[in-house]
Parts: sequence; C-alpha cells; structure tokens
Amino acid sequence: MIVKVQGETGNWILFDNAEKVEFSTTPRKFHSIEEIDAVGVDEEASHVHYILTEPCHEGMDFENPVEAAIISFTQNHKKHIIIFNTVAYLCNDQGKTIERVIIK
Repeated sequence: MIVKVQGETGNWILFDNAEKVEFSTTPRKFHSIEEIDAVGVDEEASHVHYILTEPCHEGMDFENPVEAAIISFTQNHKKHIIIFNTVAYLCNDQGKTIERVIIK
C-alpha cells in the first residue's frame, strides 16, 4: 500500500510498502509541541513524520490548539507515525486511491 500525504507547501510525500495501516479522521487537539512529540513515544514508533501547516518549534505553546490526524503503519518491520493536518490518501500498489483521509 502507498500512503500519500500533502506536504505543507502543497507537494506530495509518498510512503511506499506500507503495511498494517491504521488511521482516524477524528482530529486530536494539541496544545504544545511536547504533546505532539509524545505521540511517537507513546506509540513506540521508529519514525515520526510531522506534516503540519502551522509553524511549530520546541517550547512553543499554541494560542489555539492545533488539530491533526494520525496515520500509523509499518514499513520494513519498523513502525511509522504521520501527524498531519493536510490531506492524505491510502492507495493500492498501483497508485489507485482506496481511501481519502481528512480531519473533520
């Protein structure tokens, strides 16, 4: 499976050979970058990918909570977490869309 996520600038980021894909369209609200970072630790992920349109940096408290969705998957036996607030598509190995993932 291919996980395709729109980047902060409109480009597309592709994660090929994704297995055991899990996601929710219900957004999580984050009040600080530390809360966002904790997701990868809690999930024991090997790789955490942040695709957020709002500028975020360590020690920053958000005036308004950042809403983001999470997709998790394994790739080459390593767990990946994508935290994003753009749009994502789950595609089969030929690139055909199976599911559109947006936060609601």
